[in-house]
Amino acid sequence: MHDHLIRRIKAGVPDDAAFLELGIGLADAGNLASLNETLIYRNARGGSGSALAFEIASHLLAAGRLDVVHGLCRGFGDSNPFSAPLHCAGAFAHFLRFEHDQGLALLREGVRRLSLLVEQHPRETLPPAYLTKLVAASFLFEPLDQLPRATGDPGPLTVLYPGDWTGRAALCAAFGDSLYFQTYGDRLAGSFFAHGGDETALLIGIVDPDTAALERAAELVRHHPGLTIARVGYGGKRLAEYCCSVRFLFAETLLGMAGRPLNAINARRPFDLIA
Repeated sequence: MHDHLIRRIKAGVPDDAAFLELGIGLADAGNLASLNETLIYRNARGGSGSALAFEIASHLLAAGRLDVVHGLCRGFGDSNPFSAPLHCAGAFAHFLRFEHDQGLALLREGVRRLSLLVEQHPRETLPPAYLTKLVAASFLFEPLDQLPRATGDPGPLTVLYPGDWTGRAALCAAFGDSLYFQTYGDRLAGSFFAHGGDETALLIGIVDPDTAALERAAELVRHHPGLTIARVGYGGKRLAEYCCSVRFLFAETLLGMAGRPLNAINARRPFDLIA
């Protein structure tokens, strides 16, 4: 039934579309032995069997074939290297059914296996964009039975160094913790003022700044007089989540303070807007 796909795969340059179509067909038919051979052959032809496995599962998830993805996750044993991406895919099959706890356990196990796999077989990894998102997601989820109580209004936003906003039509604001500020703040400010032009001002908010971050802030404003730096008090246990949401909590405050349009920077990392 799949002979024409097998011929395309074995003829000349590897045919990625044929690999994918064959893999989906084998997975749909429950032929896990042949699927495993296909993934191994993808590696032998210079590609990543793990990346192919994840792509196959992604197409099945998009088609609503959640049970098939769960079957793949169960069918590839713990000693099989391709169980790593399939655990990650199985996690999203759970998430699509709002089965949070089961999905989180599978996702974290899949990420753990992927990290071990790449040490043993460097080519057996996922595209960086996928891998980065999976690792980030595995750390950001929290158990549903430990929801924090509402704390009311956020702590105050205190301006430490007011920059010069004269003639600026809009304000851009970015927030992060001390570590992110020290890692990305200099690059963000440098790139912003080098390429952003004179139309916008920049505010960087540091959540729970430590001594090193405050010292770095003083150095940064000496290099960039137009930069505004503020501090935000939090003190809670979910610093990563708070840093992702704090721009929304202070949007109204910043709008009132700036008296001009506001661009709340939304990036995968708080200071990863300008590379």
